[in-house]
Amino acid sequence: MMTQGSHGSDLWLLLAVVLVSSPVLSASGSGTDRDDRYRVDTGFRGGVFGYSDNPAGDIRMVACNFRRPIDAQWFTAISLDFILFECDNMPSILGIHTAEEEGSSEGPGEMTLLVVSLGRTFMVGPDWFRPYMRFGLGVGVVDARNTKGTSREGVSFTVETDADDDIEIVHSTEVGSRFTCGEAWYLEAGARCDYHFADWQITDLESQRTARIDRYTAYGMFVGFGKGL
Repeated sequence: MMTQGSHGSDLWLLLAVVLVSSPVLSASGSGTDRDDRYRVDTGFRGGVFGYSDNPAGDIRMVACNFRRPIDAQWFTAISLDFILFECDNMPSILGIHTAEEEGSSEGPGEMTLLVVSLGRTFMVGPDWFRPYMRFGLGVGVVDARNTKGTSREGVSFTVETDADDDIEIVHSTEVGSRFTCGEAWYLEAGARCDYHFADWQITDLESQRTARIDRYTAYGMFVGFGKGL
């Protein structure tokens, strides 16, 4: 579990990840596959996700993705993800049960996530079809919202989610396929699973009930498009 004392070390870890990834992303390719003819691929993604242990709901993601070939099969990638999620599920973690229309958050929570990955493309099937797998390490920052409402018993609650003071460490696994469209453009689709090390403190300000989430798993599907440069 992450604590307040680890905040400074988390910032150093973020800096180290970026510095370590820089020389890898600038490596020269030596293969002959279509993807290897470009110095970098850049594109955009959109996806929907769910979380285990029910910390949030209705997760939507938009991402910028950069990919650099090492050779015809291996590549490195950086993904910058912008994620919105609803906080209406937080009361249930504290054992507060509401009718669907009774609990409402002050707005969607937000997460910004930077993931650096190493991946492998599999040379199977026609040239326009390229399945791949990649594994990454990321860091994320979270901004959650309070949730207010009335329980089924008629008791008012205000649930505060404190997830703003720590940087989350994320292990990311992704499988997908790219479909080439012409000389440089591509479409892609895939599935992704992220394991988060977090420090979410959830408190009902009325009853002073508390709960803590120190890890959770996010999983979902995405589609995207991009271009080789």
